[in-house]
Amino acid sequence: YDEAMPVLVSEIVTWEKEFRCFVLDREPRAVSVYLREGQFQKSNDYSTTDDELTQALSFLRTICNDPRIELPRTAVLDVGVIRDRGWAIVEQNAAWGSGLYGCDPVEVLKVLRHAAVPK
Repeated sequence: YDEAMPVLVSEIVTWEKEFRCFVLDREPRAVSVYLREGQFQKSNDYSTTDDELTQALSFLRTICNDPRIELPRTAVLDVGVIRDRGWAIVEQNAAWGSGLYGCDPVEVLKVLRHAAVPK
């Protein structure tokens, strides 16, 4: 790497829960909790409460509706709750390379359909 390359550094945080969110044209299409206290949620069938889902969608829509935030047409945004801080973005991933993690596969396919452009 170039010695002048900028590097983002952050303090260590503890994520209480993390959600996988498939987004198409800045609209959430599929959302599922995938981690709680660092534990993968497959064995719990990725279950979440209506309140948790409402909160995750509200935060996600705040991000998607902010014109200052650049997003590709299709994206996977992982969002979550940092202990004693609140909601934050974990990371942004390519839709075509992200696991479902309990998201509705029909809705995910609608996103993936636009993630690859025929040559």
